Amino acid sequence: MSKIQDMLEKKKIVDEELLMLMSKISENEKIYENFKKEIILQKRIELSRISKEFLTNDFERRYNITQDIVVSAICGEDNMNQELSKVMREQKVKNYFNSIKLNFYIKLLII
Repeated sequence: MSKIQDMLEKKKIVDEELLMLMSKISENEKIYENFKKEIILQKRIELSRISKEFLTNDFERRYNITQDIVVSAICGEDNMNQELSKVMREQKVKNYFNSIKLNFYIKLLII
């Protein structure tokens, strides 16, 4: 948008139709950015949900599908490795904290 404004300022051409087009471009850019943010948010939510399903509900055995296939379907083939590594890290952390909770509860039961 700033490039267009710079060009207009240099030429000193101000036309109503041109201003309308610039405002429409600006509105469409805002809408595009909002949709982009929403898509990223929905991907994160879905990856979190799927990660939980694989961890707790044995999603892989029930539906006979691997986690990398599901992640690639959500994020695309190009971003699969990056997203899969994030999911695996989150799962390791969750498993670690779950084991700490379990050990804590076992110690409480023994005492």
